Amino acid sequence: MSVNDDGARRDALDVSRSFVVQAPAGSGKTTLLTQRLLRLLTVVKQPEQVLAITFTRKAAEEMRARIIAALDLGAEPAPRDPFRAATHRLASAVLAHDQICGWDLRAQPSRLRIMTIDALCQSIVRQAPISAGLSSAQSVEEDAARLYREAARETVAGIADGAVWSEAVAHLLAHFDNDWDKLETLLVDMLARRDQWLRVLHKGAELAALEAGFVRVVATDLERVHGLLQRAAIELDELLACAAGAARTLAAVDEGDREIVALAGLTALPGSRVADIALWQGLGRLLLTQKGVWRRALNKNQGFPAGGAHGAAKQAMLDLIARLRETPGLEVALGRVEELPQRMFGAGESAVVGALIAVLKLAAALFDVQGRRAGRVDFTSFALAAQVALGAAEQPSDLALQLDYRLQHLLVDEVQDTSLTQYRLIEALTAGWVAGDGRSLFLVGDPMQSIYRFRQADVRLFTDLLRGAALGDLRLERLELTVNFRAQAALVAWINGVMPVACASVAAFDVPFVAQTAVKPALPMTCTVHATIGHDSAHEAAQVLALVETLRAAEPAAVIAVLVRSRSHLGRVTADVSGESYELVIPTD
Repeated sequence: MSVNDDGARRDALDVSRSFVVQAPAGSGKTTLLTQRLLRLLTVVKQPEQVLAITFTRKAAEEMRARIIAALDLGAEPAPRDPFRAATHRLASAVLAHDQICGWDLRAQPSRLRIMTIDALCQSIVRQAPISAGLSSAQSVEEDAARLYREAARETVAGIADGAVWSEAVAHLLAHFDNDWDKLETLLVDMLARRDQWLRVLHKGAELAALEAGFVRVVATDLERVHGLLQRAAIELDELLACAAGAARTLAAVDEGDREIVALAGLTALPGSRVADIALWQGLGRLLLTQKGVWRRALNKNQGFPAGGAHGAAKQAMLDLIARLRETPGLEVALGRVEELPQRMFGAGESAVVGALIAVLKLAAALFDVQGRRAGRVDFTSFALAAQVALGAAEQPSDLALQLDYRLQHLLVDEVQDTSLTQYRLIEALTAGWVAGDGRSLFLVGDPMQSIYRFRQADVRLFTDLLRGAALGDLRLERLELTVNFRAQAALVAWINGVMPVACASVAAFDVPFVAQTAVKPALPMTCTVHATIGHDSAHEAAQVLALVETLRAAEPAAVIAVLVRSRSHLGRVTADVSGESYELVIPTD
């Protein structure tokens, strides 16, 4: 059995240090969290000084159950199994410390602070409802779409009130060709994401903030294509010379792709500024067709007219493109750059954006008013209120100071599903923490499993930490778990081969993939992907049925499972796959 991440697992139990852990599926991260929490309980004066945050109630209940089971195990003789023995040693130490401190955790497990991040926000608001600006009596509407719709509808209806914002609403409606439903739907979507934009909509600074965001997006896309070209198996000087030569040929005639002409003086790869977009787009037009795929032929429109004088240069460029084709992700990245606007606003667009900013502020205010009136708000309301209750990092509230005194160690699970507001909450809870001060932060997640974008999760917050970004004043050490305890070796090997290529082929997918080593031996297997992109559900169902019938014909006694996210996704499969030969399985979690 491979133990190539044993060092990382040992380091994770050093409670004097803070870590960010990338833990892929099947790597035993829940066990690691449990062991870390047990280790922390041996060094604190009160169990409430340790807080474990999970993303779902089910995960919180599972972790609590694991801790209680571990404490029960610690009261028994040591098991022979090495993994259970490690947990037993930690749990026994907790029970010894428990007896000295008089906690009696086995009889009072409620003293274990394990909760969801939403429950934590509500707990903070309950402790300071006045400063938070939100009553603890208000309940959370888990599906808040109806609340967003009501606030959006009232916002649009404000055009008839003659109020100060009527002009802004009218301007937006004109922009949407008086399509009320379209504007209302936009506001519904933006209200669900208001924690992402409320903080930047400050008087006089909104357009500057948007401009800064535009510059960041441009820089990210251009830096990606720049890096991919540098890693490509070509001589960059040869590419630059061919591109500049083609541009000079086009500059001498009044025809062809004029965007390529901008490359005439190219001696180095363009940079990542907005001003460099035109050069990158010229390079993209030279290398890709209008459909965004690698060119297989060149002609006078790209600066390579027919004739012997240009034949060598044309062949050299085609050879370069053939080698560039072998760089995963480069084709998509160049195509994405082609779509970038060369300036943030076109003619008249700044006035539309100004009206949108005014209307968004109004919609957010109306949503808050309606929430207080109806007594029902969304998770974001509590998260934002909790941040207000804690105050700023440089000027923490009395509640924040009290929490800082009580809280010594924080563990956060499923960090890849953390939104910016939740991230800021973690930052506020650990404000002022520095390495070596006796407090610790432990973040665990897997960016490959980020699935809560609909709850405004931003996986980039986690990947930035993995790359060394600090959280407030606290810089975390990175750990990786690489052993897979769940899947057999052949499946793990297939995933290790496929996923790096799949990730690289999507320009916007900037998530690090960690290869794993399997514990379970390989079994005979074949993995095949049947893509259904561009087809409807009926086509997908027919393809599933065809596969089932093929397998049934080859192995009549085989057990065949069809896994779907919910019963509604079965569609026609439910009607056509039935009888004693088939069993349909719908996962419940």
